[in-house]
Amino acid sequence: MKETQSKLSFGAIYGGPEVSYSKIAKAIDRLMVVPDELASYPIPSESARLNVVFHVPGSLLKPEFVGARTGSLSRKENIMMVQIAVPENLITFVLPSPKLKQFLFESTREAVRIAKLKFTKFKMPFAEVEFLGLIDLMEKKL
Repeated sequence: MKETQSKLSFGAIYGGPEVSYSKIAKAIDRLMVVPDELASYPIPSESARLNVVFHVPGSLLKPEFVGARTGSLSRKENIMMVQIAVPENLITFVLPSPKLKQFLFESTREAVRIAKLKFTKFKMPFAEVEFLGLIDLMEKKL
């Protein structure tokens, strides 16, 4: 049996009310709402799941890290979180920018690579190639 998009999920932590309406927030929201044609993308059912959470700096809170880092890992639930710090210069764009899209997808690919290393360490199956294929398709469609 194959599972689909539910193997890859996205979230965001916004550091202030002003950034929850920014272009980067809208771009992240688009990742969270998957088009129907992507929902059928096959990820093996035995593969662990990945949750990518973007930390967007704002007036109240800024990420305490740069780049990507591992978050929680649940062996019981077969899921890992990878957190991505969004650089402040990306939230100041007024118009949609190819840089936003590039950052989101490259960061998501980095999250897959980080997850693969961690899942391998714990001898948990993770379909890295399939996840990267799904991200490539998402980038073309979104």
